[in-house]
Amino acid sequence: MRAGDLTYRAARERLRRLIDYERHPPLGPSTRHFHLRAFRDTLEALGRPQDALRVIHLAGTRGKGTTATLLAEALAHRGLRVGLYRSPHVDDLRERITVDGHWISRRSFARLCAQVFEVMGRGEGGDATFRTYFECLTAIALLHFARRRVDWAVIETGLGGRLDATNVLEPELTILTALGIDHTHVLGNRPEQIAREKAGILKRGVPCIIGPQPPGQPRAVRRVIRERADSLGIALTDVSRRWRWEITEHSLAGLTITLHPLGPSGEGRTSVLRCPSLSVAPALASVQTALDELGLVGSGRNPERFEWPLTGRFEIARRRPPLILDGAHCPLAAAQVSATLERIAQGPLRLCLAMMCEKDHAGFVRALGLGADDAVALPALPYPRAAKPEQLEGVLRAETPATEIRRFPTVASAMRWLQTLHPQGITLATGSFYHLAPARRSMTKGARRG
Repeated sequence: MRAGDLTYRAARERLRRLIDYERHPPLGPSTRHFHLRAFRDTLEALGRPQDALRVIHLAGTRGKGTTATLLAEALAHRGLRVGLYRSPHVDDLRERITVDGHWISRRSFARLCAQVFEVMGRGEGGDATFRTYFECLTAIALLHFARRRVDWAVIETGLGGRLDATNVLEPELTILTALGIDHTHVLGNRPEQIAREKAGILKRGVPCIIGPQPPGQPRAVRRVIRERADSLGIALTDVSRRWRWEITEHSLAGLTITLHPLGPSGEGRTSVLRCPSLSVAPALASVQTALDELGLVGSGRNPERFEWPLTGRFEIARRRPPLILDGAHCPLAAAQVSATLERIAQGPLRLCLAMMCEKDHAGFVRALGLGADDAVALPALPYPRAAKPEQLEGVLRAETPATEIRRFPTVASAMRWLQTLHPQGITLATGSFYHLAPARRSMTKGARRG
């Protein structure tokens, strides 16, 4: 297939035929389904586009997408051309691959997709040299960044780290964000197992930054990371020992944060962000630590303004009455959503909740801290991984005092019902990234289209 023979629509359809672990989970709680050999061979056949890139590689349970986006924007502020690869998307597949905040064009996506398919299968029914939707998208991203000659490529892992497709890269800096329990069907049930998989992105001779970690984290997590770093002979930079932060302004419109150095010298750095989530504070501290590591510190005299959208990450999709979209899907993320709502929101919550079947449903709803006056709509999602609404209803009735809980066949019908309750209340869609786009479409005009 020649590069010009594939349209964007046809490219998306072909991608959907690949194995997609985002929607179809692998069988059994292990990593036996994953390896990197075939993907390395594919990149070899594509001319090793990764060799043209200076890479910053991120892994973690919570905050890696936010940290990656803020870091990419901060690098762009300093006059650098920056590629950003993150997942999953909310509205459009092309959200995952951006240069200086701009999505890859449909034409470029289709052309690069055709090039990758030519290598991977040599046509329909051929023996694929790699197997998955995510690997194909990763190859497209690397080709796009190489062709655009980016100064830096900020790359977020898809799942785990050690066996993630992005771990074929040779980065110049790695970042571990907050680590917790998630993806246990693949990464294991114990915190130290998950930490071992995430720490698999560490490389010999490559500095690693550890972002602020959640309170109560088992000591075994730190021990696993330290042992991995020691075995590679690299030093770890702990963000929590570099900075403390102060939030001086906070509303649905965003927040203002000042980072104060914990050492004997240095000046505070103030940032203004459009996203009001409390999760941006530890992410921003990690970003400033990374800039220090790269020798790219700004003057600090004027506040740095971050404007790039954090799609699906405490995103204010509508202001009056408020509609918030957040792809939180683990208890750690739910707790941050709850903490943010407590600071900036008043009144009953209208919740549209959908989750994947393997997630910690009970831990998630407990972390949200729902009250008796809150209402919950449970839509069915058309994905094999999605938890059934009746399953979530049972968890909610056992774990929360909320009494107004109903099941719906679609996201649109769930959102319509929520609009009949507490007209001025806050509506929150959370628990997964996969129902945020239909939630937006049902509530807003002029929504972005894929």
